[in-house]
Amino acid sequence: MQGTVVGSVPPPAQAPVVVNNVSIAFTQKTDELPFDPRAARLQAATQQLTALAGHPIGFQFDMALLPQWRSSFDEALIEAIETVARDLERLRADKPAVFAYADPLLEHVVCTYSAAATSHEATFDADHRVLHISLPSWGPFVQRGTVFHALEQEYSAELDRRFASVEPEQAKDVDAYFDYMTSGRRWNSGRSEAESLEARGVNIWRIVRLAPRVARARAWLVSHDVVQYFVRVYEGTVTVPPGPGFRHAEAAWIAWLNANIDALDASTQLGLVRDLKVRKRQHVAEGEAQLAAAFPGFDYVGWVERITDRWIAGGHREGDLEKVAMQSLFEYALDSDASTKRLTDYLLAKKDAALTKGAMADAVAHAPYARMVLMWRAVERDPVVWQAATVAISDDLGRVHDKSLLVDEARRLWHEHATPADRGAILYLLTQIEAGVYERINWAEFPRSFGSRISAPELSSLLDRGWDSVWDSHQLWQALSSGWSRAAIIVPHLDAYFDQARSSGRMGQANDAVKRIVSKLCGEHAASDLATLHAYLQRRRDSHPSEEKDLETVLYDSSPGHCSSN
Repeated sequence: MQGTVVGSVPPPAQAPVVVNNVSIAFTQKTDELPFDPRAARLQAATQQLTALAGHPIGFQFDMALLPQWRSSFDEALIEAIETVARDLERLRADKPAVFAYADPLLEHVVCTYSAAATSHEATFDADHRVLHISLPSWGPFVQRGTVFHALEQEYSAELDRRFASVEPEQAKDVDAYFDYMTSGRRWNSGRSEAESLEARGVNIWRIVRLAPRVARARAWLVSHDVVQYFVRVYEGTVTVPPGPGFRHAEAAWIAWLNANIDALDASTQLGLVRDLKVRKRQHVAEGEAQLAAAFPGFDYVGWVERITDRWIAGGHREGDLEKVAMQSLFEYALDSDASTKRLTDYLLAKKDAALTKGAMADAVAHAPYARMVLMWRAVERDPVVWQAATVAISDDLGRVHDKSLLVDEARRLWHEHATPADRGAILYLLTQIEAGVYERINWAEFPRSFGSRISAPELSSLLDRGWDSVWDSHQLWQALSSGWSRAAIIVPHLDAYFDQARSSGRMGQANDAVKRIVSKLCGEHAASDLATLHAYLQRRRDSHPSEEKDLETVLYDSSPGHCSSN
């Protein structure tokens, strides 16, 4: 139009209509307004927009639009004003820095009809403070998101003008500089993959240097996207960029991580435990640690050990962080012989049964048999750790491929471990092997094969292992030594056994276990032991009336003169 500066607002053909500081004008005169300035919804929409913007905003419409919208211009106008208000409200909430900069610049919205347009096209002219929208012959005057994205792009362009050649140490408006450096368009816009990776590395390097001055930088530096920038390179998904950006970023970021990781909240550390994992690449030699080349200078295993230390110190209160950290610790530590040694040294230092059981269960499940045994043997010098490891293997025998090798190992252990506590753990392993029908144990040959019979303290140590030990104790009867009361060892364990049976609904199974013991005592003609056991069962019935029916059969079988029924 004549007299119009390019990008500015064309002069209206007649005085605009002003509703609550929102002016509405047209490019040509109109005899009759195509909207009602007093409409309640228009009043509400303009009032909301003025309140959000904090300054007047003018709308101007190309008269060429009226033929298409005349019958519904009222509705279309109100929707346009409401949409601008919604976008400004969202911008204020989600991008406060963008809102603070760009909202004062938005003074005019000019809608122009274009016969050639196939979609809505918006351009913001900050110099003239105008949002130009070119419209086809369909759709709303202002689409949702148009104002939001136009002002966001203007803010990004402004940051480009201010910070393109500024280093972090030189930045005065550090929050705006942070926004500039973390904008995706900084490394994605019109670049090749190598160029984008290089640019992103430079950005990470700069944010690390900026982090002491910007609180928001910490969350960004440990975000999934930043960590994956490095992981993708370590896993070979992308090639290391040829420039210095990656190496600068790697060195700076790892130094920052070492200094800050233990101070991060549990939720953030949980994310890092998962994100920092590096999958083994196909060309990595078998037995080489997965983390050998990843994050040089950062001790992943040492960090998850510290998480585990806090779990132990806190009384084994296990949350998601502790659970995932221990899984990761065991996974990586079992990846090579060297790292497995590090794990065993850690287990020996901690002397924690729960930790040892978890580590050994993972070794049974995931490590080669030879490495699992290597780990098992390495902890032999500490009875507490070794016994916990032995129980863990016994409880997960289904994952061990060759149980006969375990029997051979148990035979060696029996000769080298003479304490009742150690031998109780070995007996638990053997009874579990037989109970699972994995391998028959020739208990009659046990004294010859293992070098000695099972003593009273050794049987007691076995029974200390809990439910399965009592259930399986009848198996090894032929290997028991002579000269001591079986009942004196077994009866003290039965209260806990029956209590567990009652709470888990397994009283029938508990009775079967005691019936098998009665049968063995009958076979030895151990009248005194039978009397001791019977007396205990009577006391149990009298103190637990609800169990009277459950104990009826075993009381009968253990009473004098009833051995023939067994």
